[in-house]
Amino acid sequence: MALDISQDARRVLDTLQAGGIAIIPSSVGYGIIGSTPAALQRIFTAKRRTLVQVIAVTQDLPLGVVAPYDFTHALLRPLDPQTISQSTDTEANTLAMLVNGGPFQEELTRLASAAGTPVFGSSANLSGRGTKTRVEEIESDVLRVADVVLDYGLRVHHAPRASSTMIDFGFVDRVKVVRFGACYEVIRDVLGKFGGEACARLPVDPGKQVLFSGRV
Repeated sequence: MALDISQDARRVLDTLQAGGIAIIPSSVGYGIIGSTPAALQRIFTAKRRTLVQVIAVTQDLPLGVVAPYDFTHALLRPLDPQTISQSTDTEANTLAMLVNGGPFQEELTRLASAAGTPVFGSSANLSGRGTKTRVEEIESDVLRVADVVLDYGLRVHHAPRASSTMIDFGFVDRVKVVRFGACYEVIRDVLGKFGGEACARLPVDPGKQVLFSGRV
């Protein structure tokens, strides 16, 4: 059966707008998303995570961007403080956003933006267990809270690391690797060539045997 990205994205958006939760595909693994404080709390509870806890476009690479955000943006302005605190680093005033996460994410982003519906989420797995690249790998506790599960098969960037490479661009004179992930060595090379002095000395990924989660 052929995939219908437009219809699936509409179904997910309808679910989010109704306060539900969805498990969705990206090029670097499966994610779990919601749009309300209650949905986010259910996601974090299922994951057993505490609440404390222009390269992508030009080079066609998935990238987790950590950067300062505009509190007054139309999508964020209606949100209550609890939702903001669950989804951002309130001390550093930054948020993390997956850019170029694949065709489904692009379509859902288009629909959600047009509808004025913010989308927040995380990787669809128990905390510390690693991003899943097949729906069959997702733990039952996480699957159980989802109202919609989209199975698009094995994700494109499943090896050598799943999940997105995450880089913090919130510093004046440097960038910081937050997580080694998909396409890291390519991203490192591109940033080293075109990112100037601030990106000249990004570290080498030590590998999954040394750093399983990839988080620095």
